[in-house]
Amino acid sequence: MKKFWPLLWGILPGSLLGIYFLPEWDFVLQIPIGHFYIVTLCTFVALVASLLITYLLGEEIVLRHRFVGLAFATMAGTFFVHGMSTSGALIIGFNPGIQWGAWLTFFSGGALFVVGTFDRPERPLATRIYQLCQKIVFVLYMIFVLIVMFAPQILTSIATILSPFHTTFLFGTTMVLWVTVGIRLFMTWQVTTIRLDGILSVVAWWQVWATISMYQTELWHLSWWLYHIFLLLGAVVALWTLRAQYEQGQLFQLTPYYVAMGLILIAVLAMLTTYGLEQAIVSFSFIGLTDMEGALVYVRRLGLGLGIVMMGGLFVGLWLVVRRAGGILKEREQALQKAYVDLKQAEDLRDDLTHMVVHDLRTPLTGLGLSLDLLKKVAGQPEQVEKQAALVQKAQHSAQNMLNLVNQLLDMSKLEAGKLQLQTEAVVMRRVVEERLTGFLLQAEQDGVELKNEVGVDLPLVRGDVDLIGRVLDNLVSNGIKHSERDGIVTIGGRVDNGWVRVYVEDEGTGIPEKYVDTIFEKFNQVIDEDGKPVRQGTGLGLPFCRLVVEAHGGEIGVDSELGRGSRFWFTLPVVDGAH
Repeated sequence: MKKFWPLLWGILPGSLLGIYFLPEWDFVLQIPIGHFYIVTLCTFVALVASLLITYLLGEEIVLRHRFVGLAFATMAGTFFVHGMSTSGALIIGFNPGIQWGAWLTFFSGGALFVVGTFDRPERPLATRIYQLCQKIVFVLYMIFVLIVMFAPQILTSIATILSPFHTTFLFGTTMVLWVTVGIRLFMTWQVTTIRLDGILSVVAWWQVWATISMYQTELWHLSWWLYHIFLLLGAVVALWTLRAQYEQGQLFQLTPYYVAMGLILIAVLAMLTTYGLEQAIVSFSFIGLTDMEGALVYVRRLGLGLGIVMMGGLFVGLWLVVRRAGGILKEREQALQKAYVDLKQAEDLRDDLTHMVVHDLRTPLTGLGLSLDLLKKVAGQPEQVEKQAALVQKAQHSAQNMLNLVNQLLDMSKLEAGKLQLQTEAVVMRRVVEERLTGFLLQAEQDGVELKNEVGVDLPLVRGDVDLIGRVLDNLVSNGIKHSERDGIVTIGGRVDNGWVRVYVEDEGTGIPEKYVDTIFEKFNQVIDEDGKPVRQGTGLGLPFCRLVVEAHGGEIGVDSELGRGSRFWFTLPVVDGAH
């Protein structure tokens, strides 16, 4: 039974039409003006709701479900014309728009639903077809409205010429359309098992019964009123389910909701104003109006006009306020989204930092542990004195590497917070470079890289923190050696540049891709190869540390690089006043 519930729920309500064969139950309920108020208000609300839901859901939903919103918006708009054309309400005499509005409501809706059913999971429909249908519907609807308002005789002529075949054709065609929709949507639901597809199949069958009720029952009888009920329930169920299907993940938008609710409220108050004026005229009918019908038509028009104008002015004023409030909410929403993205990035950076620090600490820890294990094995053996000394030196080196990493993390934190106090003094750059290069001689020899100190003895004194400047050089020289090919050269030089000393470290390595040049000094940033892997494992803290140190001295840091031709990292430091 679960496999056939759309058919059962769709077909069983058709049994209500059985009252057509029970005259004692199929009583007459002739209330033309009530029909005007009920149909006009309900269809206007349905039209606004259809447009609102279609707008809010946007283009992210399945195309056949987008056709649901378009179909019911078209049906509501067309049936609205049917209600407004009620004889004796706003129009004196008969206007064929009341008939054609009802006929075309079901015909147009069925046609759009049929097109939508061609959007199948295995063969999706092109979006351009939906867009084309939108344009065609808009043009045809405007033509129909203009004909009803200014040239209703055209509709009368068509009906006269084609009678009685036009009603037979429209009834038969509309039935075929809705039966086709019911069957195709049922088949789609069996494939997708999407609840909305099953419910839309049910709604399609309701429109089949509504079509029979409209064409085959007698005017104003209860069986005739059933098609209004089937139509209204179909719209409510379809739109409600459509909204529920896609409401997850939809952002709340204040302005569209306000516009929709404001328009509905204007319609309700305009109808109440109209009804109030109408009742006032009826109550004072003793004053001797010769044309009561004409007076009531005039009053209804006046009431609708006054209601729309008065509430429309209030609507526009409040709309400006709501629009501004909606803008503020959107800004807050964007700020929250950005804060969430920033928080997520911070969490990712934290995870990356944890991974990188663990990786960088594991290497010296492993070396330290191995050195101590070996040292334990050769302890107390006089003939192993040299080996013991070498193991102690390796252990000290590993411990120093760990200490340097920890100090770098702590110093970066202080630099970022502005809490690290610089111990500035007059610094001779050539001497600092000589001292720092001494510590890299062994590494450079092992890697087959030559180190050159081209800092001139006549370079002016700079003011800075010797230890921090030395650590900047350590990072840049270390990177230069690691990224140089064997027999490459790493050159350290310096020159005066507009009252500043510019120090550079130049290598003949692989160079840096252009897209990384502007971000390489950011925290945790690393150059990635074509496979998405870092070119060199590490914390990505060395260059950001250099940037913070140089900026703390008031200088600048940068890199000039070309792929395949090496890189030149440079930084500037202030010259001591009066230095030469």
